[in-house]
Amino acid sequence: MPDYAAAKGVVKHALAAIDSAKRFFTLSERASDHVDLVFDHSSVFGSLVPFEPSLENRCKMVKRRIDMLEALAGELNPQYFLEHCRKIHYELGDIYSQQVGLKYIANEAIFAKMVSSSCGAFHTSQVTKHLIFPTQ
Repeated sequence: MPDYAAAKGVVKHALAAIDSAKRFFTLSERASDHVDLVFDHSSVFGSLVPFEPSLENRCKMVKRRIDMLEALAGELNPQYFLEHCRKIHYELGDIYSQQVGLKYIANEAIFAKMVSSSCGAFHTSQVTKHLIFPTQ
């Protein structure tokens, strides 16, 4: 397994730069730039997930990405930011899909007997997010 500590150090530096930029590019002043920075934050944080040895912590990290993007989606008006909303919801669908995979691995023995309700909820969210803004 790759070195988690080294990866975490790189991620910390990247997140510090992103947080600094987010203080300048606020949602109320520069919404498009802020949305891109939140995406970068989520992406950088997500790049740390494969390095985490604990499956439970990986699930928590993915959940944190979900919470970050769900909060952003709730603040944007689709009438004015349709492309950003589409991008967020498609990314959320992919992240929910990743969470389903992690939950499946965590509950593999249980899945042999029955479907986990939390996994079913994540799967439903994944499908819903992919269908919110269908492309023509």
